[in-house]
Amino acid sequence: MNLSGGYGTFIYTFLPMAVLGVLGVTFIQKSLDPNAILVTTAVRSMGAGVSKLVTSALVIALLLSSLNAIMGCARSLYMMALDGQCPRIFGHVNSHNVPDFSMGLNTVLNILLIFVGAPGSIYVLSNVGYVGSFVPVLLGYYFLRRWRPEIFRPFKLPEWMKYGAIALAVLYFFVWSVGIPACAIEGCQLGGGKMFIIGVIIVLLYFPLYLWRRAEDRRRGTTEFKVKVP
Repeated sequence: MNLSGGYGTFIYTFLPMAVLGVLGVTFIQKSLDPNAILVTTAVRSMGAGVSKLVTSALVIALLLSSLNAIMGCARSLYMMALDGQCPRIFGHVNSHNVPDFSMGLNTVLNILLIFVGAPGSIYVLSNVGYVGSFVPVLLGYYFLRRWRPEIFRPFKLPEWMKYGAIALAVLYFFVWSVGIPACAIEGCQLGGGKMFIIGVIIVLLYFPLYLWRRAEDRRRGTTEFKVKVP
């Protein structure tokens, strides 16, 4: 995990710096397609021959990213159903023990995202919930370390890290509330402000689902979820 984290930190730091150094701020600001930026960077760095190769790699990366979102989110919804946090239907599995309803819903939502417009608009819309989730997670870490320090933890960070979690939560909240909708400024073509508002509305739709689950539990008289193993 340490190597994976270090590699990710290097890539996500080096790549933006490389793009900025090759293309410059002005070119990046005028570009409407983030994927075209990467292709242009590769062409200027290594020649026109790599254009199709880089484009193919980007398409494969987007497909893998979509597949990862479909599978990962489906498992998250499945576990939330088992934990009593969303309707029981999300906990349904098929004969291969795969959460089919959750995965099917994710597939439909990914297809709908295609019709949002430019890739930049999709990035803005899809990251509202993702980046926003970092804030409660970090705050939860702080409050658990403060209020429940006696809980056994297989791995325990130093005590001062709970204050680091607060600092990161503030940073991510700033990125979420200011950075994501920043594309609403004049001249930006990504529709950041509109996409941000739509993303917030989608996140808020979770609360009706949670209330739905609470109503289900009251009707059944239990919060227990029995998993049917094929």
